Amino acid sequence: MKKKILIIIFVLVGIAGTGWYYKQENKGKLNTAEPLYLALIGPMEGARSTTGLALRRGAQLAVDQWNRRGGIQGRLVQLHIYDDKNTPLIAAAQATKIINDGKALAVIAHHTSGNAIAGGKVYQKAEIPAITPGATNIEVTQGNDWFFRTIFNDRLQGKFLANYANKVYARKEVHIIQDRSKYGSYLADIFADTTTTLKGKIAHRFYFESKNQGKLQEFEKFIQQIAAESNGGVIFLATHGPDGAELVRIIREQGIRNPIVTPDSFSSRGFLAQMAKFPKEALSPGYYSNGIFVTSPILFDTGNEKAQEFYEDYFKQYQDEPSWPAAFAYDSALLLLNAMQEQKVQGTSLSLKEDRRKIRDFLRSLDSLEKGI
Repeated sequence: MKKKILIIIFVLVGIAGTGWYYKQENKGKLNTAEPLYLALIGPMEGARSTTGLALRRGAQLAVDQWNRRGGIQGRLVQLHIYDDKNTPLIAAAQATKIINDGKALAVIAHHTSGNAIAGGKVYQKAEIPAITPGATNIEVTQGNDWFFRTIFNDRLQGKFLANYANKVYARKEVHIIQDRSKYGSYLADIFADTTTTLKGKIAHRFYFESKNQGKLQEFEKFIQQIAAESNGGVIFLATHGPDGAELVRIIREQGIRNPIVTPDSFSSRGFLAQMAKFPKEALSPGYYSNGIFVTSPILFDTGNEKAQEFYEDYFKQYQDEPSWPAAFAYDSALLLLNAMQEQKVQGTSLSLKEDRRKIRDFLRSLDSLEKGI
């Protein structure tokens, strides 16, 4: 079976212009040929801007560093930004725009799974390589020879969380609250299946639509049913961060102290930003959120030398601490830049199809730790 995940393991590892600065620093190194282009697509504006900014900064940092060293065979690399507005239909439309613009050699593609799956169909048909820094659903890369990821997938994450609930918390009963997105549904399925395999019991499984205006009332009903049983079972929240914050608030306000386990979406700034809107949490950080078990794709405190270098470089360039989407966008850009260099892409309209295939083939070759970037 082909190995589709680019193996970098869990601890992986602004927007400066690329004109005068690089020409001065690399005078005599850079030629005057047209730049080589990479596309970045994700949630770039409005309420989604926290994640979008992190993705943009992480990818741009990698491009800036590469350009300062002379670019790709003396040519600058430029990043073109596209906004998928965190909506699958728009994600597919913007993916089509990337193809129609006819410049990008590859794409750093989407933060969430539903958008990545929608965009992935476009990339596969157009035969352009794409890497997701954040979409964890297994369907993103499954059956798509042109789509890769730098992050773990939800099969691994769901199994891990179920084992933790069953063996570390030693709770046989679990309550699952999930949204109906690709992300929430798949995670909940894996968690439930693994719990059953471990001889555990699914006491409740609740579903909601994230865009439903009445979801807060639904949340209240879910929590009331859990509170009525008082069995101490683990509560698993298979949701995105903002909805998860609301659920955590309601759970704690109802006085429920059951263990809560959550996926990587709760380690995002979106979750923290929503939490900060609650007066009690703002006045006393941790009022609601203390004691939650959260998976995170990267912990800089335990990261290796490369992780610390990235952290320091990011802070120096942006005067801000990097979040995990920034780190994985950086890694995605780094992989594509290495592919472009190793495959000696030409970046012309005539060579575009072949350049894209060369990059794809390079990414497919990274199928072991020994070959990892």
